Amino acid sequence: MMPTSITSRTFSVAVSREMAPIARIVAFFIKPDGEVVADALTFFTNYTRINNVRLVVNRGKDLNQDTLEIKGYATPGSYLAVNVFHSDLYVFGGASFIRDVDVSVT
Repeated sequence: MMPTSITSRTFSVAVSREMAPIARIVAFFIKPDGEVVADALTFFTNYTRINNVRLVVNRGKDLNQDTLEIKGYATPGSYLAVNVFHSDLYVFGGASFIRDVDVSVT
């Protein structure tokens, strides 16, 4: 229980991949007379797009255009993921995106 002279408290919340893209935290207390006082805060957990990332695509890496080279440049600590699949699979309507929650930690 906080003393009545304290009007705010600072705390940290550990953010995990399962919380993406948004999460909600609810705080409540019960007054001595039984009244419930509550508040909620919804916040974004998907901060993978806050760093500038530059991608360079080289379609002629082996001069016959059978391979594709993708280079990614970002500041240290940035998150960079590339999802590439053959155009033959695209015509079958497969998912063409990857979500943060789909990436496993090794």
